[in-house]
Amino acid sequence: GVTLGWNVELRSLQHYVAQHRGRTRRTASAHATSARPLAHLWDRLTGTDGVIASGYAPGLSEGDACRLTLVTGDIVEGRVTFAAPGRQLVVDATTFGHGLFRLSLDRAAGEAVVQVWLSTWAVDPEQVSAFQDRIRPALARVVAAA
Repeated sequence: GVTLGWNVELRSLQHYVAQHRGRTRRTASAHATSARPLAHLWDRLTGTDGVIASGYAPGLSEGDACRLTLVTGDIVEGRVTFAAPGRQLVVDATTFGHGLFRLSLDRAAGEAVVQVWLSTWAVDPEQVSAFQDRIRPALARVVAAA
């Protein structure tokens, strides 16, 4: 978790400095835990009934363009900035003002921890809050059904 986490956080800092320096960041997040194996959960999260309902391809890697439709109906379109197959996907989302969308999966205290994050510097706070209000119950439903 630390290795993947630092990779993502340092890239996020680089993204901020290059594109959003001096602007206030707004975040939305959702977290869930599960006893299921990581590989099973990743397949569930990125399958047709998952958080990413369509557009995900297992071979996505850094620099690839993508258009993901979330279970909430939100569109995440942009370029992959970090990908660790089966564990992390981070997209520089033009649909969120070049914000960062992240889906991550890790283990802590014997359980799988699923996280969805949105960091943005150009989207109204109300829109960020509304995204969070949509993604939290959606993630909980997906993980509960896994």
